Amino acid sequence: STLYLQEPPPEFTLQVMNPPQDFSTGQPSVEFTLSIQPPDAFLYPGMLTVTRNGQPGSPPQLAIDGPMIQFPQQLQPGSNNFSFTVRDASNAQVSASSTVTYSVPDNEPPTLDILNPANGSLVSTSSVPVSGTATDNVGIASIKYSVNDGSTQTVSANQAPDFPFAFPVNVALGSNTVKAWSVDAADNQSVQATVTITRTQQQ
Repeated sequence: STLYLQEPPPEFTLQVMNPPQDFSTGQPSVEFTLSIQPPDAFLYPGMLTVTRNGQPGSPPQLAIDGPMIQFPQQLQPGSNNFSFTVRDASNAQVSASSTVTYSVPDNEPPTLDILNPANGSLVSTSSVPVSGTATDNVGIASIKYSVNDGSTQTVSANQAPDFPFAFPVNVALGSNTVKAWSVDAADNQSVQATVTITRTQQQ
């Protein structure tokens, strides 16, 4: 009969010292610090293998010559699930894992277009409906507007990238300037859109 000898489990462990578990960052890379404990239980030299979301990390492998391992890893937008495996010169190996979320900064401002009324419109009523569309690469948070540089009013949006808006404004007799702009979730603001509306006396 054949006798199979089972290798004893490694006498060392691998710990992720930095970054903390479930770490979030706005940077495209992260610096990892791993620790082999106890240090004298690992037979050097060794090898570290890294995977990210099941694919080779960047870099995918590093030579190990000490118990503290520091190295950078590139991130992709969203969740990055890292797995680390260290193997020593005797072929003993252990693994550890870490999750890092990369939130891509939103620096792109939204846009806004007033479609109605047309610039230079003549009206005879005190209340005028204003409508148009706002767009953003992530989502529109709100529409803001003012009449004749008065107090700023806010219309809540639904965080959708394309948001059709409509709101009434009160206009005085004569020329009135309506300004409107959009704001996204990152507080980026669009360029103000302006229309002039002239209210005439009702006949």
